[in-house]
Amino acid sequence: MTSNADAAEVFRTIADLLDLLGEKFKPEAYRRAARSLESLTEDLGTVAARHELRSIPGVGEAIAEKIEEYLRTGSILYYERLKREIPPGLVELMRLPGSARRPRAGSGSSSASKDRASSGTRSARVGSSE
Repeated sequence: MTSNADAAEVFRTIADLLDLLGEKFKPEAYRRAARSLESLTEDLGTVAARHELRSIPGVGEAIAEKIEEYLRTGSILYYERLKREIPPGLVELMRLPGSARRPRAGSGSSSASKDRASSGTRSARVGSSE
């Protein structure tokens, strides 16, 4: 049996993985659901057994389905797929105090933005050697 805190951590990690992949709106939805799961005063399995997952703030149809999958199997296929797309340890590194925070929506995570950033770094180095 899984605890509410365990389930909340899975959804918080999904949010972090989505951040790292440059998703704009989904991470906050998963964070909101994680906060709700963590603060839930009743066992998540009990709420699911009554078919009331969607009554939890931040839990819509898609997240309710993932919670049911997690309670049924102990895993979420979507979560496992996301973990394969990000190098191991990157989420943990991102969570260290003082580390660069997760990317935010509109933070320029596109490859064009990365090219501009790297080009700016090169020109800054060239300019500093003059």
